[in-house]
Amino acid sequence: MIFSGTCRQGGINTFTYVGGDPVSKVDPLGLLEQCRTGLPSTFGYDIGPAHHDYHCWTDANDKRICRGFTFDSTSNASTLDKIFGRTKGAIRKDEDNKTDGKETCTSDDGNKCMDKCVAGEWENLGTGTPDYGLVFSGSCQVAASNIYQKCKAQCSKK
Repeated sequence: MIFSGTCRQGGINTFTYVGGDPVSKVDPLGLLEQCRTGLPSTFGYDIGPAHHDYHCWTDANDKRICRGFTFDSTSNASTLDKIFGRTKGAIRKDEDNKTDGKETCTSDDGNKCMDKCVAGEWENLGTGTPDYGLVFSGSCQVAASNIYQKCKAQCSKK
């Protein structure tokens, strides 16, 4: 399962914005293009947990593909529902991830194992999309971090 942590055991995970791992949520090896953008509610600025994380990779046709996790914009969920995880999640594709037109991304070394794994994990997440929420469900940061960690472990074995 993609989402786990102290929030599932009744407490609030205050580090959910970095997948519960505020120290090592980095990609010093450049295995995958990991991107971040600010939010409209913060006027496009990337402030602490108030940002959107997503992944980009190159497919077999040399096309840049990007995927991120967000709330379903057609659900008419309240702000509180979005915060506490009572709204349907959705996969945000390609340029829709640039919520404010600004984007910062890590470099990508073109690791084909990583690209293939991440593409498959985002596809799997899209077929059984979990609820979205910053506190009690999953956020874009949790989804991106968990997918990255899983694929990094899988591809480092090869």
